[in-house]
Order: sequence, then C-alpha cells, then structure tokens
Amino acid sequence: MRNMDFKITQVIGCAYTYNVSRAVRDASSKGRVDHSSHQGKDAFSYFRKVDGVEDIVSEGGELRLRKHPETGQRVDHWYEPELVIFLGANHQIEGYALGNDLTAAKIEFEKSREDFDPTYFGKVWKGSCSLGEPVPTLDENIGIGMKIERDGSVYTASYNTSRRKRDFSDLPEIILEYREELLQRNNGELAESKKIAVENGFLPAGTVIMTGTGIITPKKWYAKQGDIVSVYSNELGSLRNRVSE
Repeated sequence: MRNMDFKITQVIGCAYTYNVSRAVRDASSKGRVDHSSHQGKDAFSYFRKVDGVEDIVSEGGELRLRKHPETGQRVDHWYEPELVIFLGANHQIEGYALGNDLTAAKIEFEKSREDFDPTYFGKVWKGSCSLGEPVPTLDENIGIGMKIERDGSVYTASYNTSRRKRDFSDLPEIILEYREELLQRNNGELAESKKIAVENGFLPAGTVIMTGTGIITPKKWYAKQGDIVSVYSNELGSLRNRVSE
C-alpha cells in the first residue's frame, strides 16, 4: 500500500450514488428495469462485496468472470470504476483509493426468490473486486477514468466524483440506516448480500466502502476473458487488471 498501512476488515459496495441510468434487461421477466438514478433521487442500496479479504484483487492481479451458480452458463459482466474510501474508528475516513466492482449484471437483475439472493451472486465471488493502494488525503472531487483494452481496440470513459448525490462522509451512516430499515421490514432478517459487520453502532475500523460508479459500460464492452481494464485518476494513479475465467 502506498503512503499508509491499512488492515481491511470488510468491503461494502454502494448503489445509486451518481445520476447515471441505463435500461437493463431483466434476465427473468424479459422486462426492463432501471439501473440507477431512475430509481428516484433518494434511492440507495448497499451490498457486501467480498466474503473474505483474501478474495480481493490488487494492482496487476486477475479479475475473474463467473458462470451462473445454478445453470453454469456464461453471463454478462460489466466493470464499475469507483473511488474507494477506507474507514478508521468511528467512521473517520483515513484513506482513498481506486476500485473496480466487477458485476455479473445478468445475475444481479434476476428476481429474488427463496434461497437465491441475486445481488449476492451477482456481486460476490473471489476475484470480483480489485482495490488500489490508498493515500491518506484527497480532494474528493476528482476525475476517474476507465480504459478497456481488447484485441488491439480500446474503450475509454470518465466521470467526475463531483456528480455524486451524497457526500462520501455520509455513506457509513446511510448504510447503517438502510440496514436498520431492512431489519425492521424483514423481521430481523437480512439477505446474504446485506450481512455486514457492525460493532457498537459503527462499521468497524478497516471497513472499505466502494462508493459507486458514474459509468455504465456499453454492451459492446461488457467484460470478456483477456480484457485488460484500468481504472485511473491523476490523483490516485492507475489500477490495472487482466480478466480471466
């Protein structure tokens, strides 16, 4: 890690942070669903991103595509380039880094059913998350870019974190408030993707929050084996990963 030593305890992802939207085909109903801001300006969700810190990929490591856990079929994946925050005690932000939230989108947008949490299976597996090295301070309004290299062709896109709907420092409390709402709504039960560590009313020190993305990858550039994908910014450098199955 660059400039700081940080022990990660858990990784949590956030959804609906930016005003980006894209209709995505629901794999079950064949209907249309909205991916982001069309859920409403106050929409929010979170999810556990890894089962264990050993599942995190670092700079130069391999992101891994997954097959559908029930059918064994290949499914669509997309990349989500993000700013990441590292929490110390009492939700203090101790560092910032780049991250890539690889998502099995076709699974994520299936309908929930008994014993199948589509967010969990579409977000959480070994090699679905890469994190860069954190730095201790950062102007939170920065440009973040993504580059995908494939067979001699290149796709690039970028956004600025100033477009976010919420301050990053507010995310820990919003996560806890939403978690409490889910517990009350579901008689004290949480879906697998919503099970996160909480200690004395706080996310524990060592929590990493992936703050959401301002880019929706076009279908032509959905993830493929052999891709080299980079998330980059002037302030945080580059997080470069190869993609395998």
